Amino acid sequence: MKIDSRHLDFFDLDRHLSEENLAVRDSIRKFTNEILLEKPKMGELPLVAELYRRGALPLDEKFTFMRENKEEVIILRQYLADLGLFQICLSATMRLDGKNEKETESYGITPGFDYFSYGVAMREIERGDSGIRSFVSVQCGLVMNAIYSLGSEEQKLKWLPLLASGQKIGCFGATESGSGSNVAGYKTKAIKDGKYYILNGTKEWITSAAALADIAIIWAKTEDGVLRAFIVERGTPGFVTSKIKYKNSMRASDTGCISLTDCKIPEENILPIFYPPGSGNKSLLQCFSQARFGIGWGMIGAAQACYEAAHNFVAIREVSGGMLDGKQFIHGDFAKMARFISCMQLFANEMTVLKEEKKLEHEYISMVKMNNCDLAFEVARIADEIVASSSKTDEICIGRHLNNSRAVGTYEGTCYVHELIIAHALLGKWAL
Repeated sequence: MKIDSRHLDFFDLDRHLSEENLAVRDSIRKFTNEILLEKPKMGELPLVAELYRRGALPLDEKFTFMRENKEEVIILRQYLADLGLFQICLSATMRLDGKNEKETESYGITPGFDYFSYGVAMREIERGDSGIRSFVSVQCGLVMNAIYSLGSEEQKLKWLPLLASGQKIGCFGATESGSGSNVAGYKTKAIKDGKYYILNGTKEWITSAAALADIAIIWAKTEDGVLRAFIVERGTPGFVTSKIKYKNSMRASDTGCISLTDCKIPEENILPIFYPPGSGNKSLLQCFSQARFGIGWGMIGAAQACYEAAHNFVAIREVSGGMLDGKQFIHGDFAKMARFISCMQLFANEMTVLKEEKKLEHEYISMVKMNNCDLAFEVARIADEIVASSSKTDEICIGRHLNNSRAVGTYEGTCYVHELIIAHALLGKWAL
């Protein structure tokens, strides 16, 4: 059922988007509506619901859709790459850095995108599923951003074109069993051995690590206690990945663990730019900021999807002698969901304006990430109560988004982590 645009954008904030932004929005929206949320030929569920049930993201599998009595074959890896989803974040970064078209294209990146384009792209794809958005965010916001901002010219020229085109997939090996946002607590070690580094340690809850990633950006402490980033290629002796089983959220994401046992990494694979001790591990935290930016926008899409599903349900549901959408308590629920989504949109828009003005501080990103994850969960929870038992099947997206939003609220920093960051900016000291 078609829903009026005011339901999902109460203040019509998309009117501020440029023609380029709107073109990006519409192309990703079309992909989400016509592929992720459509049933493939012979399929019983929308594609993304089927991937969620499988607990996998098969990038190279062929999916067939019927278009006006004609078959259309889709391969996700190529489709995502053709949409520019693997490079749009880096294109925006390079534009802000003042890179010209020739410099940008030398890295395999299409020039000219801005952060509003990146934001609306993340919003539209997360309307489909948080796991798909997470996969894209890691590729462009973490892996490619780390190589671009911290890597050598040789590393950029070698890896960025391959990652931008989807020929290679990367993962970001930061989180460990005892430390996530507390990067000072990482235990993975990198010991210098001639022209090599020997890496030992374990990384957990790493998106794309189980089966998809061809390379990993591994964060490890050198002998002088400095946290450095290394490019580790799959197939390196001692580099072993495994799938995290039995997940009840983010099931369309290839989440895994990485075990590093005496991995011998050539010194040319270390990202040369780093910040010295006492700088607050800025190298890694600036990568986190890019990922959190995408999450802040993406969660709007998840909330909009839940609102739309609930709206479609109440419009056809009859109860107590009338339609459900005519009941007073339902009106209250929809007003509340619209208020929450509008708040999320206003936060994300202002964050992006500051980003484009080069005035965005990490505490602002923390507030948007925390706020939008919390409110997306609330919208999903309200929608779940409205639809009741019907949301417990994969035919309606609400239960999936509700489960996913719980996970997204915890990764890239829990609410407690972001409260500490915000309070530090306000009070000028870290809590003990």
